[in-house]
Amino acid sequence: MNTQTQLQGYGAFRVHDMNLAMPMEHLREVLPVCEFQAMPGVQPWIRGGLVVRGVTIPVIDLLALSGRECQQGAQDCVVLIEFEGRLTGLLASAVGGLFFSNPLDMTPLLSGDAVGKLIQGSLRPAPDTAPLLVMSCRALFELPGLSAVKDPEPHRQALFMTDPATATQANALATLDTLSLLLMKSGGLLYAINPSDIETTIARPQLLPAEMAQGFYKGNVPYRGRLIPAVELSEYLDMGRSAVGTTNKQAIVICYKEGAMALLIDQILDIVRIPASAQIGLPRVQAVRPGNVCKVVPASQVYDSETDASHYFVLEASGFLNDTGLKDLARVIHLAELDKSPTVQTGNALDPAAPRDERVILFEMDQPYAVHIEQVSEVLPYRGVVQAFAAGQALKGFITHRGQAIPVTDLAQHMGLARQSLNETSNVLVVDHGGQKTGFAVGELKAIEHALWSPKIPVLGTQRTERTVARENQQLVEVMLQGQKNLVELIDFNLQANRTLQQGERHPLEPTQMLDTPKIDHSGGMTKYTA
Repeated sequence: MNTQTQLQGYGAFRVHDMNLAMPMEHLREVLPVCEFQAMPGVQPWIRGGLVVRGVTIPVIDLLALSGRECQQGAQDCVVLIEFEGRLTGLLASAVGGLFFSNPLDMTPLLSGDAVGKLIQGSLRPAPDTAPLLVMSCRALFELPGLSAVKDPEPHRQALFMTDPATATQANALATLDTLSLLLMKSGGLLYAINPSDIETTIARPQLLPAEMAQGFYKGNVPYRGRLIPAVELSEYLDMGRSAVGTTNKQAIVICYKEGAMALLIDQILDIVRIPASAQIGLPRVQAVRPGNVCKVVPASQVYDSETDASHYFVLEASGFLNDTGLKDLARVIHLAELDKSPTVQTGNALDPAAPRDERVILFEMDQPYAVHIEQVSEVLPYRGVVQAFAAGQALKGFITHRGQAIPVTDLAQHMGLARQSLNETSNVLVVDHGGQKTGFAVGELKAIEHALWSPKIPVLGTQRTERTVARENQQLVEVMLQGQKNLVELIDFNLQANRTLQQGERHPLEPTQMLDTPKIDHSGGMTKYTA
């Protein structure tokens, strides 16, 4: 027997500062941490009971077991473990990916105490990676006082390779004809993806608001000390509709050449191995993204006891990796995070005219304009604005967001430019100025770009007085638009917000609008205009 072909699958996870692994045939699923139920008469290292599909499963806290102080984190999750027909849970800080390795390469760890016996030895997932401590499921379930429960769904483990000692060359080759799948649910539909195509899973991602969050892009989540964009899977695929709120989501992480992305899903269900031949090709239809979904697996091929007609849509990671929009989104957030890190300044730092790299949001009014990204706290769709004022007013109405009513002003009218045609593609850029939020309605957002900044230049000729708000100078920034360098005007949103508040919500009209509306009489302290 060629011992080098003995393969064993392992799942990696982390408990505080301990990087651990466990044979994947014992891993049932990963669940978010919710309120634990009190369990009478249990050991102090049992955190409590987790109710899973009507069964209360005890959850082990390894920190408490080793005599250390419990440290609960925002990303904590529960790894559900099966052994010889029994179930228990293990509190974890994060879950990594799957890897295959030869168990004979493991460096044994010998210990006589109960906690030390939980570790079989150390194993490297790859030659250039740090070793992981491999846990012994038998030792875990033999802990004195552990009240593991009987597995109510034994069919979930039926298709795993269960004995590393029998992993001969024949079944190692058979492994090549089988497929590992991570099963999950999103938008009411079932999906599957090869675990080797993802970086990791996040049991309870902390979703943070982002400047450009719209549509299937929901915001950013913390990952390894940085932020990565979060995309709702069901909305991106336009398949199904999720009824689970963003606070209850789970996520899988996909890495790009530059950056990473979290795909938000409703629930991670299981990790299984199936025959590769069980996949059925999907016909090409217009409603399905062929690069992302081109195969299905009947549920009966996943679980022997499954008799219904449900099936899992198999996700192709290449579809996400080759999507230009997703790649750009991951790259933009990655660059934004890099900008937060200290950088080495070049040139004369004391020269105010020296160019420096900054990020701006490009948007459309009568022509492209830019705003410093740090001046915009959020981006909201204009369709949510409740219009309460006449068309001649720069103040359009209000938009409610997170329990606040935010006044929305047409930025073009406020600056004396031609009035915009605001529609479904328009946006509201929210500014938090002095603790008070105000919104500026603009046209379509173009991009987030790195800009080469220039010093302010004087405004001469008719341009100096053509706006209602007179300008002494303006600042231009050089950006890339449609592959070409362009100079666009940078608008200081903090200055505009300050002018709005100083005017007591009095918003100027462009001169042509005053002629178009001969009688405008707004009460409530607003200025009266007559032809």
